[in-house]
Amino acid sequence: MTIGVLTAGRAQIAGDGVTDRVDLDFQFIDQNNLEVIHVDGSGNRTEWIYGLSPGAWSYTGGNFATGTVHFTAADLQGGEQLIVSLTSSYNQPYAFDGGEIDPAVIEKALDRSAVDMQSVANRALFEKDGVYDVSGTPVTGLPDPGGPEDAVNKRTLDAVTPTLDGLAASAAASAAEAAAYAALADTALSDTTDEAAAAKTEADRAATLAAGMDAYRDAFLSYGYLADWGTITEAPGDILDYGDITA
Repeated sequence: MTIGVLTAGRAQIAGDGVTDRVDLDFQFIDQNNLEVIHVDGSGNRTEWIYGLSPGAWSYTGGNFATGTVHFTAADLQGGEQLIVSLTSSYNQPYAFDGGEIDPAVIEKALDRSAVDMQSVANRALFEKDGVYDVSGTPVTGLPDPGGPEDAVNKRTLDAVTPTLDGLAASAAASAAEAAAYAALADTALSDTTDEAAAAKTEADRAATLAAGMDAYRDAFLSYGYLADWGTITEAPGDILDYGDITA
């Protein structure tokens, strides 16, 4: 049998309490080529053991072909995941005991070597578009970073988290203070606008009064009661102008 090109050395499904199978698009030999990992809602990973609870998984297919992993549906609930990966025990069980060389034995040995190599490739970092993708596999054992371009492990991140939290809190407080000052500015602007409107109202009222006085003066002049607004006889009953009143 020919071992096809490895397109994906793992299969992953989300749980729903009903689904009880994972179809595999990679070729494998038997259960020793399958690693079944259960991921709970908190991200904790547990390997399910072949035929044992939880999961009690089994398989169909294989023998250098694709196949299916079957498991107990109730053991994979909503919010959980099941990941089946190609792996290997990296052994060579075939041997030539003398006599005529059997092509079938040679083919199986070559196929097994191909599956072993594919299992190694499945666990290696794949470069995709210039970026190494671990396809969801946890990376563990990172040392503490020593240089500015070193990867950061969780221990280092936890150490700086309080500082980052403090900076975030300070930024939030500054933003709240700025918002408060902005509200005060809006209030002051509103008050200024109201005062300007009141001043305009008074100015309009004064202009109206002045216009009325002018009209009143013009009426007196037009009817001949006064020859001139500033010239009067000051006799009893005469109308006085502003200069006479303030004199």
